[in-house]
Amino acid sequence: MNQFNKSACCFIESKSAESAKFAGEKLVIRMFGVCQLSIVPIRSKPADVSEIVSQLLFGETYKVLDKRRKWTKIECAYDGYAGWIDAKQTHIIDEQKFNDLQKNHAYTLELVDNAVGPMHFL
Repeated sequence: MNQFNKSACCFIESKSAESAKFAGEKLVIRMFGVCQLSIVPIRSKPADVSEIVSQLLFGETYKVLDKRRKWTKIECAYDGYAGWIDAKQTHIIDEQKFNDLQKNHAYTLELVDNAVGPMHFL
């Protein structure tokens, strides 16, 4: 039976949360997110001075692998790249929303067309 924990925005897979604590069953906590900023740097280590190894772009989704006080380790759904992002830049979503976003990709150049005009080329 899956239970949804709204306060933590995660799913707990178990017969029940109580039996998992006492029966030695493994709790599987799945968390997901979506990038709501134009660019979020992905770092190799959980530190501001760490190398930026990739980036999330607006609308990209990710799985949360680990959480610390200031940092969140993620795996990008697009390319599977893993790294650390600042916890202030996370936006947690539930699994249903994550799956919906994976199925329904929409691409447009409308903003680019409006920015450069009809007679200009990139």
